[in-house]
Amino acid sequence: MMNMPAPSGAPKHHTRYYIVMITLVLGGIFLLLLMNDEEGRLAITGSTVGLFKNATDAAVESNEDAGEEEQDSATIRTTTQTLEKQLEKSSREVDFSLTFNRIPRVIKEAKLDELQIQFSDASSAISVNGDRLELSELDEMTMNVLGFNGKVNFNENDISLDGSAKRLEVNGISLSSRDKIKLAVNGLSYEALTINNIELKDIEFDNGDGSLKVGEKLTYELEQDRMKLYYFNGLVAINKRNDTAVNLEGVARGISISGALLDFTVR
Repeated sequence: MMNMPAPSGAPKHHTRYYIVMITLVLGGIFLLLLMNDEEGRLAITGSTVGLFKNATDAAVESNEDAGEEEQDSATIRTTTQTLEKQLEKSSREVDFSLTFNRIPRVIKEAKLDELQIQFSDASSAISVNGDRLELSELDEMTMNVLGFNGKVNFNENDISLDGSAKRLEVNGISLSSRDKIKLAVNGLSYEALTINNIELKDIEFDNGDGSLKVGEKLTYELEQDRMKLYYFNGLVAINKRNDTAVNLEGVARGISISGALLDFTVR
């Protein structure tokens, strides 16, 4: 019996088939990757353009807002300067009284008839005729200064004085001299402060609450309003123990109020 040889064409045919299929699969995978890469690039480019556009728009809006704010500030400065010039030449004054919960800062060369300070910190530097004034430890001390002439500097925290006085009283004990008394007070923390008959070209208050009464006709409740008084002459009383720490009574040539709801000027 003769053995017939196996056909050799079948394995070659299967090999070619596998090669073709593998090539098609790899080509499809490559095509899919290429398409995704094209879409990704387009999407990234579009997002980048959008970001740059948004940033540009925001920058333009920001510049416009800054320009408007600068213009508003310039207008306010011009209006304030015009008002101050008008009030400087004016002789008209309005009577008013004010209670307010914000203490202003005042720096002034002044002549004061009487100044009273209530304080409890005896370690504060008070100098009389060049000598340090030694004070005993008390719960509260009162100093009255009569006929003061010099620099007055006070704010919500403390008061400083540098000048001369005709008479000085501390807890009822009087200090007087044939000549004027040289008085220096450096950063004295106070509880209450009263100044009679002080003249101020202007006095400005930060946003706060209170009540303003002008003459007998106008009463205005202040709610987070900012206020400025022009050419004030009168009484300043400050008591930190009270909610409405500041009381003013006197006359002024102008009163300017600026708040969230209303801006107006009385003169």
